[in-house]
Amino acid sequence: AQELTRRNATRLLATTIKGDALNVLRRRVADTRDPQVFIIALRGLLREPDAKRLAASRPELLTAALKDPDPQVLVVALRGAVLAGLPNLQELLVGALKNPDEQVRGAALEGVAQTGLGTLEPLVKDALLHARKNAPYPFLDMYRMLGSSDDPGMAEVFRKSLQQTGELASFLNGCSDSRKPWLRALLLEMAHKDGVERWGPFRQLADWGGDVEKDLVPLCADLLEKTPTGDELTRRRYLYDLEACRDFLGKLAGRKFAWDERDAMLDFARARLRTYR
Repeated sequence: AQELTRRNATRLLATTIKGDALNVLRRRVADTRDPQVFIIALRGLLREPDAKRLAASRPELLTAALKDPDPQVLVVALRGAVLAGLPNLQELLVGALKNPDEQVRGAALEGVAQTGLGTLEPLVKDALLHARKNAPYPFLDMYRMLGSSDDPGMAEVFRKSLQQTGELASFLNGCSDSRKPWLRALLLEMAHKDGVERWGPFRQLADWGGDVEKDLVPLCADLLEKTPTGDELTRRRYLYDLEACRDFLGKLAGRKFAWDERDAMLDFARARLRTYR
């Protein structure tokens, strides 16, 4: 009963930063013999400047907490293990990535993002492949880590993941520095699909520079050729939505195209295409 009381009191303290609460939590970290009290107190201190020292201060309690079956305890214990840099951290992350609890896997993925992918690529790849929409995962970090892979099969993993999670922004931001051939092919495939979601991948490819223009100029020419000729309002909206093409062609031409300069843009794109032959 006393243990439960201490845990509940510590849990209450961990939810507030008023008064001397943080220092009380620090004292609990230092004087408790209960792994769960240690973890509850540590959870309230993870964002503090001395979090690393505190996490490493009671290795026996941290080790015990890492064996706790309670997912909430294990999540904080994993974060503490990463901060403390435990010698068996890699082994701990492998086990946590295979844990049936989604929150635990999420904490493990955060740990991998902080410590480096290393030999854990297959497990992170599997986690991304089977992730659901709104899963508690660090998607941006996962795409960043796996976006540097030399495995061309990663394109299919990313494709399926985006279909399941809708994490397009995380994908684009995470892969912004990668220049892998399989990623180029995936971005181009996405840029060719109708709909507003094509423009993020298009702009990302446009930032690659080099011969990527040989992929994008034909796409811009095709879209300009398909400009509706009937209703004027429909035509205006269509051309206005081609902003990414307008910016890209303007950069190549060394001038800015207005949204209604459809013929000038198309003439430039066709002329550019002739130089590739």
